Amino acid sequence: MKDLVIKRAALHREMCILAVLLLLAEIVNLAAIIHFGRPAVELLSQLGYVVLLALVVYMALWIVRIIVYLIVKIFKTK
Repeated sequence: MKDLVIKRAALHREMCILAVLLLLAEIVNLAAIIHFGRPAVELLSQLGYVVLLALVVYMALWIVRIIVYLIVKIFKTK
């Protein structure tokens, strides 16, 4: 079986994207806490939901990337 090699630049880019999405999910959580007047302890207690939200958005981003890749590949061959 052939080894799969992931380049450092690609790995760094994906980690940066995931970190930004995690930060944005935490900002959304903070905004919701402020809006609904909840205690600040919910920043930590809701961390699982924040991570889950970031991962769902990351997977949605991957689906969009795959669709764009396929569309580009279809129009490039013609």
